[in-house]
Amino acid sequence: MTETDADIEKRPTFAANRPNDVLKDIALSNLHLLDLPEVIEEYSNSGGSTDFGNVACAVPGILIYLPYCVGGGHSKEWYDEGKTEAAAYCLLTSAKALAGVSFDLILKPELVKRVKDAFRGA
Repeated sequence: MTETDADIEKRPTFAANRPNDVLKDIALSNLHLLDLPEVIEEYSNSGGSTDFGNVACAVPGILIYLPYCVGGGHSKEWYDEGKTEAAAYCLLTSAKALAGVSFDLILKPELVKRVKDAFRGA
């Protein structure tokens, strides 16, 4: 009725995650400043495909998994443990770490340049 045309471009649903080691190091240094019992670095910048991978292909980003649960992702155990004090503590701690990353990037423009250079592969 509106005589509208549309071009449909098929793409993979989820792009592979694109780690940024500079941003990861800034985040980990902020996590270490907080009293997180275990910051498990091997969980940082994990690969795999996720909707966040689509974002990380457009702008610098990182994924850091905080160890509130030993169960597999999207399992019943993971769901149940997501309602615990440990999960709430990880959520609060990660929010503080993200605030610290933002603070570092605002106060140190050279870090922004390094993050962008790493994103571009320079």
